Amino acid sequence: MELKVDSGSILKSIIKDTQDIVFVKDIQGRYVVANQAAANFLGVTVSQMLGKDDRELFPAEVAESILQADRQIIVGGKLLSYEEQVPNFPEIQTEKLPSVRSLLTNKYPWRDDSGNILGVIGISRDITDLKESQNQLHEQEQLLRLALQSANAGSWDWRIDTGEIIWSPENYDLYGIDPQLVEPQYQDWLNRLHPEDRERTSHQVEQVIARELPEFNCEFRIIHPQRGIRWIWGLGNLTFDRDNPIRLSGINIDITDRKNAEAKVRRSEQALKQREQELELITKVIPQQIWTALPDGEIDYIYQRWQDYAGLTLEEIRQSGWESIVHPNDLPRVKKAWRQAVEKECNYNLKARIKGTDGVYHWFLARARPLRNKLGEIS
Repeated sequence: MELKVDSGSILKSIIKDTQDIVFVKDIQGRYVVANQAAANFLGVTVSQMLGKDDRELFPAEVAESILQADRQIIVGGKLLSYEEQVPNFPEIQTEKLPSVRSLLTNKYPWRDDSGNILGVIGISRDITDLKESQNQLHEQEQLLRLALQSANAGSWDWRIDTGEIIWSPENYDLYGIDPQLVEPQYQDWLNRLHPEDRERTSHQVEQVIARELPEFNCEFRIIHPQRGIRWIWGLGNLTFDRDNPIRLSGINIDITDRKNAEAKVRRSEQALKQREQELELITKVIPQQIWTALPDGEIDYIYQRWQDYAGLTLEEIRQSGWESIVHPNDLPRVKKAWRQAVEKECNYNLKARIKGTDGVYHWFLARARPLRNKLGEIS
């Protein structure tokens, strides 16, 4: 049994049920066919559209723009595809609907069997939501770019299956690569790494892809053609397709300044440790007894030679006071001189008798001076 297909009814069904706006105009620009989507867009019924031209349905400026496109179709006899902005009508405007809608319109010549142009056939799709999403995406990209620039960072996206790498403009700048000359592949990125960091960094990438590590988090050096050796902090995460890793995406941050600051701190710490070792060596070979005190006068350090002579530890000196080893006849003078030195922040210089572990007092010349920081404060 041969199946008979009524193409006319199929076409009518498509025009009626599609969400796209479908219309046909005659040579004078009057609507001879319009579907319900077109009527809904205008806020009228289909019967109210038929027989009318755009001047009767749209504001004058909008109508003239539509008619100009129609004339171009009729004169040229070719397809015209374009985006147009059409205002929403007061009858159908709500807080949820924008005042202007974006349409992607395709118009064709309407011809008879002899090829004569009878008018215009049009199909318009409302792409307002799509345009809004694109605008939001563009704004987000702009914000991301601003954030990347502020952080001296760049974004990257590596397609694992093809080896293709997509870089942001900021990432090209980080590596000193001209985006007009090179489309980097994974091996190109690897070749930019410092030779001493290449194997370690590549191994971590392999661990991430093998899911031995949850993310890519690595600090490595690159060789920038103009700026020399730079430190980069790479961060990235995998994207999966049916549990298979297909992409590794993330950001690169230039941390050269931080690394230089850390190196400077390490050098300062090493220099300080060296000076402490030199001071310790000096104090071991000189015969004098060495001590230090806080700005309030409390003793906070006594050299071992001094502890050996007095037979007291630093903690014992703090608990019983150094007055216990000063000769009673010298003590008032010593306390007065020490109090003045602390209060006036001046040098301390006097002779006094100090008792040793054998109970015998020996004469000492005691000298001290304030140690000040860059602000002139006693430290």
